[in-house]
Amino acid sequence: MATYREMRTENWEDMLNAVLGGSLVLMAWLIDIGSAAATWNATIVGLAILALSLIAIERFAPWEEWINLVLGVWVFVSPWIFGLTGVTSAFWGHLAIGFLVAALAIFELWRAGHRTPHATT
Repeated sequence: MATYREMRTENWEDMLNAVLGGSLVLMAWLIDIGSAAATWNATIVGLAILALSLIAIERFAPWEEWINLVLGVWVFVSPWIFGLTGVTSAFWGHLAIGFLVAALAIFELWRAGHRTPHATT
């Protein structure tokens, strides 16, 4: 298990993703989105992002980041798919969370490809 210091310096992206996934779940249930399908979509995807982030805190694996990238893009486009454009807070929340999850996944994949041998654990 990673120490607190390692988690703080090496896994800040995963901890932020965990917060973003949890925020998506909370947003789905605290904001009246107006669609049961959109609520369940946000809940399931948010829990998936949260779970992947917790797994990645323990041990990095590129497949987790690729899945987070896909999930982030899905969250970003889902307001149009589920017709959330009229619910301003849900619309912008999905855009922000989706963008951040996808951007963090890209950053982690890029960083993993550019680590020096002595920097890996």
